[in-house]
This record gives sequence, C-alpha cells and structure tokens, in this order.
Amino acid sequence: TYSREESNYTDAQKMDEYTSLVRMRGEAFRYLADKHDPDFGFVQFQKPDTVFHEFDGDWDKVTTVYEETDRQVGKLLEECDPNTVFIASDHGMGPYEKYEFRVNEFLRDEGYVKARKGGRGMPSWNPIQDELREGKDTKTWEPNTIERMAAKMAQFGFTAHRIRTGLEKVGLAEIVKQYAPKNVARTANEQVDFPKSAAYMRARTELGVRINLQGREPNGIVPPEQYDEVRDDLIEKLSAVETPDGEPVFGEVAPRETYFHGKNADNAPDIVTIPNEMGQFLSAQLLGDYFAPPTEPWNHKIEGVVAAKGEGIDADAMPTKAHLFDIAPTVMSALGIPYSDRMDGSVIPIVEDAGAQSYPAYDEDDSVSMDDADVEERLADLGYMQ
Repeated sequence: TYSREESNYTDAQKMDEYTSLVRMRGEAFRYLADKHDPDFGFVQFQKPDTVFHEFDGDWDKVTTVYEETDRQVGKLLEECDPNTVFIASDHGMGPYEKYEFRVNEFLRDEGYVKARKGGRGMPSWNPIQDELREGKDTKTWEPNTIERMAAKMAQFGFTAHRIRTGLEKVGLAEIVKQYAPKNVARTANEQVDFPKSAAYMRARTELGVRINLQGREPNGIVPPEQYDEVRDDLIEKLSAVETPDGEPVFGEVAPRETYFHGKNADNAPDIVTIPNEMGQFLSAQLLGDYFAPPTEPWNHKIEGVVAAKGEGIDADAMPTKAHLFDIAPTVMSALGIPYSDRMDGSVIPIVEDAGAQSYPAYDEDDSVSMDDADVEERLADLGYMQ
C-alpha cells in the first residue's frame, strides 16, 4: 500500500512512486485474473488518497494520480471484461477549513492527561510499524541516538514545537521538516504520560478517547467501579467544547457501544468523537493550545462514492445514499450468494437481494501458516521466482 521510506523522497520521487504503484496494482490484478479466471476479483488503489494527504489539494498532482488510476481501471475493464463492476471508496476527501482541535491538551486541562517531556510517553505504533515494514520482528520501540538527544532536549524545555516556531522565523522550518527523521519530532515533543493519565486520545485516526482502565490497560489507574462516572463526565465535557467561532467541535460524542460490538469491541476507544461535519481536524499532540490551523488542510470526509454497471444492475434503483457497509452484501447478492446475517449493511436495491443466512464464526485457529519453502513454492507458481 505504501512505498517504504517514501517520507524521505522528493516531491518528484513521490509522484513517480505513486503512479508506479497504481500501475503495478493494475498489472498485478490483470495478471492474476488472466491466470486464474476468478468468479470474483478485488483491487484497491491507495494513492488517490495519499496524494491529498501529502500535497494538500495540489490539483496538478492530484490529477496525475487520478488519471493513472482511471487508466488502470480502463485497462481492467477492457482486458478482463467483467460481467458486473462495482466501484466504491471507503471515504471521501475534502478541505478542512475550520480548526485543528488538540484533544489531549483539552483533557490535560480537565485533569485527565498528565504529560512528560521526551522519551516514550505516547504510543509507539508508528516507529514499530516502520520496522515491521522493513521486515523486522519487533513489538517495542527504542529511540535511536538522535531521538534520545531530542528527548533530552525536551526535558530542558526545547520541545519540537518551540524549535519549529524558531525555525519558522528564519525560514528553515520546511527544510528541517523534509530532512529530519519523523521520529525525532515525536520524541522531542511533550507527550502523554500513560501510566499517570486517566484518559487520552491514543491516535487522531481513532476518532475517540480511551480510558486508562485498571485490569484492561497495562498501567490502568481508573478503577472499574468508576468507569461509567468517568466516561459520562468526559462525554459531557467533550460534547460542550466549542471552537473560537462558537461552533461545536464535535457532531457526535458517543459511548463505544453505540458503534462497536462483539468480542473485539474492547479494543475500540471508550468514547467515539466525530468532528462536526468533518470540518475540525483532531490531533493527539500536546502543543500548548487547544486550537490551531489544521495540520492537514485536506483529509477524510464522510461522503464517498459508489458506482455499479453490468449484468443484473438496475441503474434506476440506485438510491441517493448508500453506506460502506452495504457494499459487501450487495456484491454477494450480485454473485447470487447469501450474505451473512451478522453483516451490518443492507443490499443496495440495484441488485436482487440473495437473502441472508448464518455462517460459522471466523476462527483464527483455522488460518493457514506457511514456512519459507511453502512461500517460495507459491511465488514460483505465480512466476515471481525462477
């Protein structure tokens, strides 16, 4: 999905990577479809999303990526000649013209977040993720020499925020941002001190707040008997937050069970926080102020796109709105396969409903593991190894 080390590339190198990855996705799909002639095929293009995040709505660059994506979709339709085609996005994209709201700063003032300068306070998923992409077997992250220096500077008050402010005054902020390792800024920032915090936003992309519950979190401090009281208080306070313009920051602040259920629900945030009209950019950083201009001027929106064409499609029945959850039961119905009665979505009425039925629950123990020899044999069968 993402090319390794692309964060260190020049703009031109990134664009070359983006279009190359889109092209390679299309080529890989067409190769596999030709070799196996499947009843169902699925291909995902990620770079139409990435180009907005990286280039803030630079339309020349956006157009370049979308043209290559369109070219690959066209080749897929021409060479694979599918009977029925569905196109769906998992979200929309648009400008964030309101504010960035720093949730953990707000929680700090409310007494829920405690902070530390330097070190490893915030979750270290991003550095771990980078190492996993490089093929390393790792579960923890240790800062390197430069990151340890940044952490030590932070202990004396030289946080990344203060350093960046100084660099902006002399016109060097963008140069340092481009060439400094991204984890240096993370370790130099003031960070959430997990063991001492009662509640926090782990990552902005979660759109939620996690309570540091005893018996669930590694260093939980909130007793189970206080969970409901703490959560109710947080929901009330977050719901009341307004921007400097007097608008609500959140369109919805809801308990987890409103949206999540099942055996893995405990992994979700305890409180779901949906920005008002997806116009406020949420941040988990501790940078002093509650509000600032959005770090990413372009980001995800609720409204995406869905399109369908081919055998069995009643175009006149396409509703004005559909949900991402509706795609799976709709595709299964188009294939004449009953969908699971555990699915949250409904069949979009452009196809005949195949009905629902019960399926056995997924058992992780049923997954198939392969050793290196098996993997090499499979790759050789696909023509990737000689």
